[in-house]
Amino acid sequence: MSFAVTPYGILKTANVDNYDLSRTTPMQQFMPIQNRRNFSAAEQDDIRAGKDRWLPKIFQSYGTPATQMMSSPLKGGVLTGLGITGAGALLGALLSAKGGNPYAGAMGGAALGAGFGVPAGLMTYLGRRQNNENIEELLRRLPSGATKRDILADPVYQKDLDRKLEAQRHFDNHMAYANDRAYQNQFGRRRF
Repeated sequence: MSFAVTPYGILKTANVDNYDLSRTTPMQQFMPIQNRRNFSAAEQDDIRAGKDRWLPKIFQSYGTPATQMMSSPLKGGVLTGLGITGAGALLGALLSAKGGNPYAGAMGGAALGAGFGVPAGLMTYLGRRQNNENIEELLRRLPSGATKRDILADPVYQKDLDRKLEAQRHFDNHMAYANDRAYQNQFGRRRF
């Protein structure tokens, strides 16, 4: 160890040639340790089949293969968009059947449903695409035949969940404060 005097103060330096950082420096808690690997032909077929499904497996357990958690973004987006548009058309037809033309009501309901269905379908498409990419990247770092439990135990996945929970906690605290301020402004006193 050596010291040097600089215009900004004393500078302490250390020789770090043979310095083992793992014993003295706390490492990041959620640090990925697996290297990326290439998929086998069978795994590529499973991933393709998973990305071609209409929906991911509905009732998943810890033993569910990770590829069954994937689904087609395009099929999901179309299913969502058409479902909301159809529900709007049905609602419009039912509401206008009593006093007007049910076809006109169905067309109006379908147009309103499409106004909500197209953005919902687009969000479904983007969400499923991101989910598929995340699962595929995790599968590159997990052993062959990984299951839902393996994904849940992955440190990077856990850190993402921590970030989402922290953001939700921050939002909840902000809303509680805003609600308390609104109550205080309305009644002139605090709730608690």
